Amino acid sequence: MPVTMREVALAANVSIQTVSNVVNERPIVADDTRLRVLSTMQRLGYQPNALAQSLRANRAQTIGLVFARSERRTFVRKPYLNELLSGFADATRDTDYSLLMHSGADDDPAPTIRQLYQRRRIDAVILVGVLQADPVIQQVVASAVPTVVIDLPVQGDDVAGVRADYRAGAAAAVRYLIERGHTAIGYLGGTLDVYSGLERRLGYWETMTAHGLRSVEVSGGWSREDGCLGMMHLLEQHPNLTAVFAAADPMAVGALEAARAAGRHVPDDLAVVGFNDLELAALVTPALTTVHVPVYELGIRAAELLLDRLSTGHFTDTDIILPTHLVIRRSA
Repeated sequence: MPVTMREVALAANVSIQTVSNVVNERPIVADDTRLRVLSTMQRLGYQPNALAQSLRANRAQTIGLVFARSERRTFVRKPYLNELLSGFADATRDTDYSLLMHSGADDDPAPTIRQLYQRRRIDAVILVGVLQADPVIQQVVASAVPTVVIDLPVQGDDVAGVRADYRAGAAAAVRYLIERGHTAIGYLGGTLDVYSGLERRLGYWETMTAHGLRSVEVSGGWSREDGCLGMMHLLEQHPNLTAVFAAADPMAVGALEAARAAGRHVPDDLAVVGFNDLELAALVTPALTTVHVPVYELGIRAAELLLDRLSTGHFTDTDIILPTHLVIRRSA
């Protein structure tokens, strides 16, 4: 199997774009770095893709960052999207590529993506906020635009996905509560039209079932208000609950508020666990036990995957899954 540009970058401890700069004889690389990369290429037997190099002359040197309908007009208020943006920006900072952000008012971004690509305004796309069974995926696959989709498994010659292991993260949270002696564990779920929402719910349900425990669930939105209302409903219908797992940190914060209003003390009377490990998780009282999602790394890997695709002419990986882990604080 031929050595990839990514393998050279890892072995030389440089970015993929730095390897690309050396391959294309760009003068922006320091001499010692250039020598290290060339030596690594020779040692690994790396052979540049001549066809891919010939195609670079007709490039816009721009990656389109497109927010699908589920994230439009609200993405700046969502902390995890800020982390994603930081990852995208840092991965492309020292490259020849710029990011073109698009979050228009139209319901279907696929025509815009095709037009930008055909007019050579973008070379590839990172697609964020796609719902499950969204037809935009099929349209993008058919358009042959090199695309990386965040948080959704995809299939196609010119598409790849980068996501976190949400199901394993949810399972770890529920197992932790069970190990702490809880058997009556409620679940505050988000919407199931989002892939990560479905995976979190499955992680909860499968773990509860495997331990012979009854699932108690409320599904709704992802906000603090949704968590507060959902927690109030759970406590009214199931006053014997001793723990709750929320599908997002803002929902968990809402659960803390509802628990206080109901006279329940966290974590003595009720353990609360969130998901995402946003900054607010460490700031609330009590500090929130939660599942850490490597959102910044998702952005980094997505951008690197596209840069590699643009350099080599093919995706070296089409389904990257990053691990999650539980962060234990005071709420559980």
